[in-house]
Amino acid sequence: YQKVNHFPRTYELTRKDKLYTNIAKMREKFSNKHWDFCPKTFNMPYEWNDFIDDYNRDPGDGVWIIKPNASSRGRGIHLVSHPGEVSRDDSCVVSRYVANPLLIDGFKFDLRIYVLVTSFDPLRVYIYNEGLDSLATENYDPDQSCFDSRIMNFNNYSM
Repeated sequence: YQKVNHFPRTYELTRKDKLYTNIAKMREKFSNKHWDFCPKTFNMPYEWNDFIDDYNRDPGDGVWIIKPNASSRGRGIHLVSHPGEVSRDDSCVVSRYVANPLLIDGFKFDLRIYVLVTSFDPLRVYIYNEGLDSLATENYDPDQSCFDSRIMNFNNYSM
């Protein structure tokens, strides 16, 4: 009997590119009805042409968020307004920036729920009774001139 501190291939859920690929597969298999919580996203550099096509078809508010695939603590995350600002060679995900986010008293936030997975077959998950919320330290302003403000747009503890 052997115990391990992690399960093989959990990066399918923890790497941003793999997570989005799996969400896209679920959308394809089960329709978008229950999988519409994730904004339009592209895996770079593989989906560069799809990203350009989508941008040209509907630039929307023109704001995209770039996240390196295998990074953490907000490192490498930035906002862009034009495809020319996105490197064609970087391994990252490019997502439409949510223009009208949920706010708490004017601040962006995220909620984190901690779980312990002890088995995948059968699936056994324990949800910790308490979670964590993190708030940006500056009120959110949807004006594009404010997109350089990391403390308004991102709320990672390690930033």
